[in-house]
Amino acid sequence: MSDAVAETPAQTKGKTQPIFKRKFGSISIALFPREIKKDDGTTFTTYSFALQKSWKKGDQWEEREISLDRKEILPVMTALQEAFSASYLDSSVSDEE
Repeated sequence: MSDAVAETPAQTKGKTQPIFKRKFGSISIALFPREIKKDDGTTFTTYSFALQKSWKKGDQWEEREISLDRKEILPVMTALQEAFSASYLDSSVSDEE
């Protein structure tokens, strides 16, 4: 992505469009730039991550979304990785219900 895209994100009906999107099965992630104006009048760009899980319930699609700041991504990744590892260490945990 070029810096120009991050500085001037695409707008559709007043909504900022993501500058990055990926889907991994039922999980998707999108990266949104956010312009922050400081008290001194200067602005800077920060980013928000939208993590979404989708599933089908009957005939309807359901989804849940959580929004994370950049500083929260590594702790979430670490927590998920450790929980995933623990699930293999615990023989009572099964993917089958």
